[in-house]
Amino acid sequence: MVAYRVHTRDDLTDATDLLLLNEQFLQTDPARITIHPSVVVPASIQIFPPVLVEEGVSIGEDVTLGPSVFVERGA
Repeated sequence: MVAYRVHTRDDLTDATDLLLLNEQFLQTDPARITIHPSVVVPASIQIFPPVLVEEGVSIGEDVTLGPSVFVERGA
């Protein structure tokens, strides 16, 4: 495992850094499903962990999330 020191998004140098950080987060608990409480989750959604959905995300009907998905704000 590689350790990274990231304090803010500005510390990330490119998309590869962000991908590695997201993968490390998702691998910490393979059964994790974390959806911000403000996100509306339609009844028709299918979720396969690990999944992390941040505040400000909009999820449509009949969507499949996962496995290994990190959806950021504004998506």
